[in-house]
Amino acid sequence: MNGEVYLTSNLDGISDIESHPKIYKSEIKQYIENNNINLATVEDLDVIVIDDDESYKRFGVGPFTLNAREEILRRLLRTQKTVRKLHDPNIELITIEELKAIRKYWHDDLQWEDRLPQIVKDETGEDFDWQHDDRPVFKEDQLTDLETLCQEEGVNLSLLKQLISVEKDYSGVKVRRGLFQSFDKTLKQDFLHL
Repeated sequence: MNGEVYLTSNLDGISDIESHPKIYKSEIKQYIENNNINLATVEDLDVIVIDDDESYKRFGVGPFTLNAREEILRRLLRTQKTVRKLHDPNIELITIEELKAIRKYWHDDLQWEDRLPQIVKDETGEDFDWQHDDRPVFKEDQLTDLETLCQEEGVNLSLLKQLISVEKDYSGVKVRRGLFQSFDKTLKQDFLHL
């Protein structure tokens, strides 16, 4: 599975909760193994999960991981290169403007290393004029230190990155209304690492 699996309190589409199987959150891993469940299709799985606070939740599928996104982009760029070679040298399956937008999304989604320009260069041989005016949140050695600290202290690095990203979105704003609600939303999104 290339996406993150998480629990959501959105029970839309489930009309009769009592008719669906229920499991406790602590039993998820065993349930998935025992029933040979493909996590790529958990959105079709109508199992109710009873959370630690006794609330009902269900499986949801998060966005593709950054590694999966990189692989998808690499394949698209290779396909574009092949199509150009075999058919039309001017065809664009993805434009530079779209690549720039993806780069921004990736940065917003915590890919602080900014690998997209290198991926494009590796796959196409083209080196575009990328603007490098975005200061990284952390330098590479600081990010390594942060990863080490998270491992030592048992803190989820992905969650910490999300919280830092939320704070960064509100930095420089005179009135930071909504910051704590955004923190709360991030903390309540229950990612499962099975």
